[in-house]
Amino acid sequence: MYKETWALFNGPEGVQSQVMRNVLIESHILHLRNLIHFFMRSQSHYTDDILVSNVLVNADGYYLGDENELTKMLNKSAQHLTTYRAEMLDKTVLLNMIKDIYPVICERIDRFEKDINNPDRLQETYRNDYEEYIKERKVLRIVI
Repeated sequence: MYKETWALFNGPEGVQSQVMRNVLIESHILHLRNLIHFFMRSQSHYTDDILVSNVLVNADGYYLGDENELTKMLNKSAQHLTTYRAEMLDKTVLLNMIKDIYPVICERIDRFEKDINNPDRLQETYRNDYEEYIKERKVLRIVI
């Protein structure tokens, strides 16, 4: 979904309708937030969150680092009606940051999709409980 919204937004025809532009931006921001959370954290505040470290053995190479200005902007723009949100969208600051991180996220997605098909890379839980793995793998594919 992340790559598809990006492709539609930046496609050769462009997006003529402001409503469709907003839908694509909102959808892309939402998926980007989820992916950053998935790749950024080794632990979460919530026990039911799925993180890369829950799925893969030795996921260190996936981590994006600590929360930063981009995550602050994404959180503000996707969760709250604020003057900050209006300023960031008007100045296209947020859109430029999203463009900059796009290849980084795509690299993580591509590598992750290869790794989840290698049983040696999976956490023991996923190797031992195939049904649970299949269920969560479907969830991950929806986001990715």
